[in-house]
Amino acid sequence: MPEFRRINAPACSKWLGLLAWLAGCAPSAPPPPTFPNTAGEALLYDFTADDALSWKEPPRAEFDELVKRFPHPHAAKGSRCGPDSPSTPPEQQAKGILLPHITTVRGAFTRPRSTQSAYLIEYCSTGNGQPHTVRLLVLQDDTVELDLELAGDLHIGEVKRAVDVDGDGRDEVLLTSSTYRPREGQMVTGAVLYRLGPGAPGVIGKWTAIEHCYIGHDDMLAHRIYYRMRRGVLAFRDETIQKHCYYPPAPPPPP
Repeated sequence: MPEFRRINAPACSKWLGLLAWLAGCAPSAPPPPTFPNTAGEALLYDFTADDALSWKEPPRAEFDELVKRFPHPHAAKGSRCGPDSPSTPPEQQAKGILLPHITTVRGAFTRPRSTQSAYLIEYCSTGNGQPHTVRLLVLQDDTVELDLELAGDLHIGEVKRAVDVDGDGRDEVLLTSSTYRPREGQMVTGAVLYRLGPGAPGVIGKWTAIEHCYIGHDDMLAHRIYYRMRRGVLAFRDETIQKHCYYPPAPPPPP
């Protein structure tokens, strides 16, 4: 799975033909197709909404069954995941065990008109005691339809949505990730749209979803992502919204 990256070429902010987009929108590439209007488009995801980063988790009984049936694929027997990063000083480390993080969506992922569940399982996000690993599962009832390991160093967070963008009857999944820009001291949320079947899974699109507030900057950039299929060509439009950051007032000084 490729890393998320911000595309700075001006043409990349308009409608993108799929092949031209996957080529990286290099300045020397032919300009991607543009469309004079937005007729026929649909909203893929609105990252400007207040609940944009919310997610759905399985119920506790289902969570426990998934962890039991699909344990960490690379953890040594008896190892535990610490809630702090390995670089955290021992005197500052929290006590306890970091459980896997599981999010889920329903859809038809590997076969049209099927009823399936997709689970994104992140094992040991800190990498303390066990390798950080991300696993994408598709189950139909108790049958495993897909078991895919993603690059664990990308800090992929949650599965947000199942949506059929190309009209083939199979849903794609929208995943998010988080990265840190140390130079700016800024967190960035990325998004990637995955096709799960048939054949090898593949990336359809990837975007910078939210450029969060950071010290010295009172605005954030969030994105609405649209898609449409026209004459067999899948295209996306990325709309950027600037939002003012809200900082709660400081508590009153002690008396």
